Amino acid sequence: NSTPVSFGAAGTPILFGLGKLGFDSVLLKEVYLKTAFLHFVSSIIVPIAIAYFIVSFYCKDNKRKRILEIIPFAILSWLSFTIPYLLTAIFIGPELPSVIGGLVGLLIIGFAAHYKILVPKNVLSFNKKVKKDKISWKSVLTSIFPYVTIIFFLSISRTIPYLKNTLSNISIKWSDILYSKVDYEFLPLYTPSFYLFLSIILCIFLFKVKTNEIKSTFSQTLNKIKKPTIALIFALAFIQLLLASSNNNANIPGIHLILAQSIGSLFSKIYIFVAPLIGMFGAFIAGSNTLSNFLFGLVQYDAALALSLPVAMILALQVVGGAVGNMIAIHNILAASATVGVENKEGVIIWKTIIVAILYSIIASLAAIILINF
Repeated sequence: NSTPVSFGAAGTPILFGLGKLGFDSVLLKEVYLKTAFLHFVSSIIVPIAIAYFIVSFYCKDNKRKRILEIIPFAILSWLSFTIPYLLTAIFIGPELPSVIGGLVGLLIIGFAAHYKILVPKNVLSFNKKVKKDKISWKSVLTSIFPYVTIIFFLSISRTIPYLKNTLSNISIKWSDILYSKVDYEFLPLYTPSFYLFLSIILCIFLFKVKTNEIKSTFSQTLNKIKKPTIALIFALAFIQLLLASSNNNANIPGIHLILAQSIGSLFSKIYIFVAPLIGMFGAFIAGSNTLSNFLFGLVQYDAALALSLPVAMILALQVVGGAVGNMIAIHNILAASATVGVENKEGVIIWKTIIVAILYSIIASLAAIILINF
């Protein structure tokens, strides 16, 4: 749960997590392109780590040999996801890299596994008695149809200039909210949620979904988003307090600027390695890349300025760190543990995954240094 997170939920961590801090569209584009590249380089650690953990846990002998045998397939899985992921970020935008990357990667890897392409000779099987049912192409196409419709709607709204300009010019704006300097602008026909809603309506009619199924799904979704919504409301309020803290009669710097100066002076020479760790810490305590960007985006921005580092690169490392932090976020671990029926192992899981998370952030920082210098 790392590489897709930065562009998950239709680019929310970028467009909302950083966009609502006041950064302009030019800077945001530079940030998400660098984020995609850093993930492209660093994410090789993920499939290799997964292979290592599975082989270490289930194999009694020849562990090194088995790990080396699976590496070609792990590299294929990495490239099949990250290449379309990076290309989507470059040519379409931040809303779809994770969806298109995941969909293309799943099809390529499913095909490769079926036809034994780069699959090791010694296959590690967990239950050889399981009977494999044949899957029809109709069921495959039906299952991916909702994702295809979202990709289609979002793609045409971002790539056709006339349509993009028309939709983005329709806005609802609130100024001086509660007599403050806070403004909010909403683009009802351009926001990704509008196209998610269109896809939902289309699928309801296409699949003839029953009313009780709609109610049940709505209820389950509402239960899942209640707590994150409450956390998001207070996080937004906290960010506004940070922004407003610089408006005082004593001319004292804002809280975010003081934090940035303190962190910058403490880690000035190695800050490029610290930046993703800050994002990771934010995701660990908040359980969200979006909230991590909310909490530390301004701090990272001010620290980059104070240390004369490229702002877009430091913000990209923040976003990457916030994504990587999801693999050690406690509520993600609880959800994953419940799914596979593991209890009271949260500490063990965190200690194992935090090693992968730190390696991921180090690779991202090294890639950033190379990108800055060349």
